[in-house]
Amino acid sequence: MPSIGITKKVSLTLTEDDWTALDEKAKGNRSLFLRQTIVKALDNEEPPAGELYFKSDLHKEQTLKILNVFNQLSISSDLYYGCLAYVVGATYKADCLIKNIGEDKKVDMDGLFKDMEVLSHSERVMIRFGLQLFNSNMDDIKLSDVMQSLDSDNIKVIKQAIDLFY
Repeated sequence: MPSIGITKKVSLTLTEDDWTALDEKAKGNRSLFLRQTIVKALDNEEPPAGELYFKSDLHKEQTLKILNVFNQLSISSDLYYGCLAYVVGATYKADCLIKNIGEDKKVDMDGLFKDMEVLSHSERVMIRFGLQLFNSNMDDIKLSDVMQSLDSDNIKVIKQAIDLFY
């Protein structure tokens, strides 16, 4: 038996150009198009526009822990520190980075790379990519080298970091 939906009226304010684009995509049935778009987004578990993707609560906690060490309130308050914290937080290895941050907030690269030796390949490439976002002179890892070893959750993290940074 098909489920019966609940109808609620929603007001949507768009520019004239956006309405035109919506009408073109909807091919005459805005309601159906919007409903299908929303259901698809919910099925894909994509975060709503503007909402940052975290793969878990621990990812969020680790990110905030790193931001705190850098005296940053949020990822967006400084995208260099923020993207580094976000990507490293996704590896759940915040302490590996934190113990190599000096009082001057500089990263001891020699110490960090030594501590990274025991990490998995995917954790290392993610941290290296985060460092490259933080300072392009710190590392020169290629995006293809990063992406090929990651699972889908970590690929989303890298894509989100790129979207944030650029």
